[in-house]
Amino acid sequence: MLSNQDSGAKSIDIKNLSLKEKISLVEDIWDEISNNQNYLYVSDEQKKELDSRLSKYKLNLAESKKWSIVREEIKSKLK
Repeated sequence: MLSNQDSGAKSIDIKNLSLKEKISLVEDIWDEISNNQNYLYVSDEQKKELDSRLSKYKLNLAESKKWSIVREEIKSKLK
């Protein structure tokens, strides 16, 4: 792990940030992760599992549900 000096990062006291500043910080972190493909490594085993799930999905499209329906089902169970 890099130290603050090595990475160019600065120390931040998150507790003292406003909500807007916290959201901005999270967005910056997400942008950094998404822009660095080294973070997004997928092993061969994971690739096989993803391919398997995608194939099963394509074979059973009629059995799948839209996200909006699934979300509402989950929300109703949480009430």
